Amino acid sequence: MMGESVAIIAILLCIIVVFVRSGHADYAISIIPILIVPATHIAGLPLAQLLQKTVLVSQLYVARCFIDIIGLAIACLLIVIFSVKIKSAKNKKVYISLCSLYCMALTCVYVYNLLPAVAN
Repeated sequence: MMGESVAIIAILLCIIVVFVRSGHADYAISIIPILIVPATHIAGLPLAQLLQKTVLVSQLYVARCFIDIIGLAIACLLIVIFSVKIKSAKNKKVYISLCSLYCMALTCVYVYNLLPAVAN
């Protein structure tokens, strides 16, 4: 899923550039939290290898799943922090709900793809 993660990051960066160029830097900033989940998945392999050596995690893929879930927690925390600038309560709820749902779904896909390796 590394290729897919890179593609997701590339698409989101293109969206950020479009928002910035159109004069909506605040919209571009609000996209940053959903970059966290694919970025932590890409960084998950080196981090998992480091965890395996230092904390003595028995399986590399268990550590990668753990890192993906930590990335989800960080992304959801940043989503809530970035939503403070949204004035409308309805818009704030929609932003938090949709971004969190997207991050949770993407994390579920990442963990689901790692499960066969964990089972072996």
